[in-house]
Amino acid sequence: MPGPTARPEAKIARRAPQIAASYLSVAAIRDMIAPMNRNDRLFDLIQILRDGRLHRAADLAERLGVSTRTVWRDMALLAESGLPVEGERGVGYILRGPITLPPLILTDDEMAALNHLLTLAAAHAETGISRGAASLAAKIKAVLPQG
Repeated sequence: MPGPTARPEAKIARRAPQIAASYLSVAAIRDMIAPMNRNDRLFDLIQILRDGRLHRAADLAERLGVSTRTVWRDMALLAESGLPVEGERGVGYILRGPITLPPLILTDDEMAALNHLLTLAAAHAETGISRGAASLAAKIKAVLPQG
């Protein structure tokens, strides 16, 4: 007579985390473990709004991985902080007026070095570093002179 065998339910329960991990992206798992902190989210909101277009709270919430109510609170905080944010629930939000920082002037060699380092970082296995490098590269590209 064969020895005792594990019940199928126990086998499935042991493999559930492996199965779930294979269906979720690394970013989704990271977000479940460590959600974005408020300062990072507020900064990301400002960066999104800098395009000058109207953004619905539901779209912002989906993009940031938070509830619509959280977006409403964050937008109220940004407006109270003196940023030229206009909008309301049900309509959308827009940033009226530019937010500018003093210019940063880089030499051609400095720009080449920065570009090289961002390329290396974007290829990094750690998704946080890779996403950070891609985000930083997009921000730098947005403020570079055209030409």
